[in-house]
Amino acid sequence: MKIMNYIVIVTMIIALALPFAVAQTDETGISNTGIIGKRPIVREGIQPTAINDGIQTTAQNTGLGTDARLAKCITYIKKNNLDRQPAATCMKLLKKEINCVQFLKGKNVKTPVAICDKLFIASAQIVKRTTNTQLLRSREAIGAGVAEKIPDWRLRRIDSAIKNNPGAEEKIKALTEEKANVFSHLSRAQQEQMLQLNNAEMQEKMKNYRLVKTKKVLVNKKRIIAKQKLLKAEKDYMIAKQNYVKIKDDYRNRYAKFLAVKKKLKECNSSDSPECEKLREQAQEHANDAVAKSAEMLINHLSKIKHRIESEENINQTRADEIIANINAAIAELTDAKTEAKNAQTKEELKDAAKKVRTVWAKRKHWENVWRARLVHAKVWGLVKRAEHLEERMDQTVANMQDGGINTIAIEKKISLYSQNIVDAKEKTKQAETLIREAHDILLNNANLTEEQKEEIKSKLKKADGLARAVNNNLKKAHRIIIEIAKDIRKLKGNIVKTVVTATDPELLGNEQYEVVETEASGGTDEKGNS
Repeated sequence: MKIMNYIVIVTMIIALALPFAVAQTDETGISNTGIIGKRPIVREGIQPTAINDGIQTTAQNTGLGTDARLAKCITYIKKNNLDRQPAATCMKLLKKEINCVQFLKGKNVKTPVAICDKLFIASAQIVKRTTNTQLLRSREAIGAGVAEKIPDWRLRRIDSAIKNNPGAEEKIKALTEEKANVFSHLSRAQQEQMLQLNNAEMQEKMKNYRLVKTKKVLVNKKRIIAKQKLLKAEKDYMIAKQNYVKIKDDYRNRYAKFLAVKKKLKECNSSDSPECEKLREQAQEHANDAVAKSAEMLINHLSKIKHRIESEENINQTRADEIIANINAAIAELTDAKTEAKNAQTKEELKDAAKKVRTVWAKRKHWENVWRARLVHAKVWGLVKRAEHLEERMDQTVANMQDGGINTIAIEKKISLYSQNIVDAKEKTKQAETLIREAHDILLNNANLTEEQKEEIKSKLKKADGLARAVNNNLKKAHRIIIEIAKDIRKLKGNIVKTVVTATDPELLGNEQYEVVETEASGGTDEKGNS
């Protein structure tokens, strides 16, 4: 397979459209020789959606949010006699919630995290109440209980959905409070799809979705890898890559020498002359080295995959551990075969060592295809998640512009089109995950594959690759749309927000937010792709 270029494509989406996002290219893909990538794995240059613990900080609302937060903070400090200069202290504390927590800890205040969470959330709610008077229809449809837990931009998105879909208000009102809250967290395109259904169909479809609390640091990834481990994995990958190239050349040289000596040996027939005996010794030596080098070459090839898995934050820990354990077992077997090849004294011993190398690879080559597919899928999944959260930034930006009296109808239409492309990409990514999982399960449940099973695995992985390419097309379209949206926002003097207020629910801690996941009852995997 060719190097997958969708990583570069979507890096451009955010880099070109949003000047505050830093981009680096990360060439992830599969060559036609089965070697993964042409570079060491690097952390994504695309910055995940930045989220703070309180309110949005844009040109339109910074003053209001700061005043509300400051007043709340000053009142609390005065009431509890925590500082002689409450105003100056609060200005420092409100830069980051962690400053607030550390200050209260220093004053021996109990539950400092909970108190700071309340201060930050309270100020966000004050901002919300000052701007939502024109959102009465969406508030009434979604219900007061839900409306108090979500920021204005989510209400505005619901308001747009109601305007564009006759009968939408009644359908939303028919939802339970739990499902109404889930609906409020769906993307524009997902809400539109729901509202195209009749009331009964929508009620049934909504059963497949639920909200879960997620750490903000895990919004766009499935696990956190310590920086030191990432750097080590990247370094180890480069070493394995360099070793692979060197050993591959050594193997070719050794094998060429073996063939040259073998050709000369044909002239010896059964001769026991010193020259022929020397040629036989050379042939044995070159053959031993060639088999040992083939084992070593495979060891470094598998090591490259292993170190990519070690540094991939979009593969969950359980899956990563499973793959690494499988690779380690193969490397151990190949290391034994390499030792046997080096020490082989006879043709039979060398044949046994060579057979062991072939057997190990025959058992692992189909697994290797699945592992490579998982690495590609992991990159695609992360990019789709980032694109999805970029939509939320655009929605919040539009809400801020509407607060300033700016007409955003044209921009909203483009955001809806962008949203549809992301929903399509998301669905294809889920389908690809299902195919990869099915190929994985065939391997897991069958020690000795039939030819039919081998073809089935190959077919599923080929389809998964095709879906990844289709996702690439969706993201290309989204790239063009987001460029237009960014230009339109700037023309209207809007400010693209850097932070997203995803919820104002007091049940959420400062480092948490809600995510919509699809339940197992729907026959799919959850939002993290954990099947």
